Amino acid sequence: MQKLILVAVFLIASNLLNAKAFRVFQIPNGSVNSCLNCHGSMGGGYPLTSFGQQVMQLGLSGDNVNWQALYDLDADGDGFTNGQELLDPNGEWSSGMADPGNATDVTKPYDADSKPLSVWSNYISKPLVTPNPSSSIFNISFSIKAPSFVDVKVIDLKGNFIAQLDNNYYPYGTINLAWNGITNIGIPAPKGTYLVVIKLANAVKVEKLILN
Repeated sequence: MQKLILVAVFLIASNLLNAKAFRVFQIPNGSVNSCLNCHGSMGGGYPLTSFGQQVMQLGLSGDNVNWQALYDLDADGDGFTNGQELLDPNGEWSSGMADPGNATDVTKPYDADSKPLSVWSNYISKPLVTPNPSSSIFNISFSIKAPSFVDVKVIDLKGNFIAQLDNNYYPYGTINLAWNGITNIGIPAPKGTYLVVIKLANAVKVEKLILN
């Protein structure tokens, strides 16, 4: 009897793990790192990686992964978005499409030591934000190295839109912007941590802002 119970438990556990394997194919290039993206081991289970935690907290629609809620976030805090690491920086990929880019350029969205420098750093510099933290105005400076439309917005940690800072075409060079802590509807944003998201046609950079 005890042996039968153990076999039953094993089969149930295996089915639960296998039932979630389809999520690997609900993120771009998900098969490159496979289960490691979320679980840190090929066997699945807990504890979850930083990316896996983000998927569970912010990126599920029912039982499926909502990639559009995750692509412009930075799960491992290395300055590169999940989309950059998985080669879909603008969130244009959806389940069922061919994987974007070259699989050899895929990095690990759960590992801060795994950075796509060779792919993305040629397009946009790391944003310089001063002062940070701030209780009034953030000065945001960065450089682009190719002509592009530049979209800059502030979002909260859940991905909610807070303020639009820029949406213009630039040939190249340094761009200086500022955010005064006011939302797009004209009210002060609550104190806390925000993200400034800078998007080009072929690159994205994210930087944390701490509003005191």
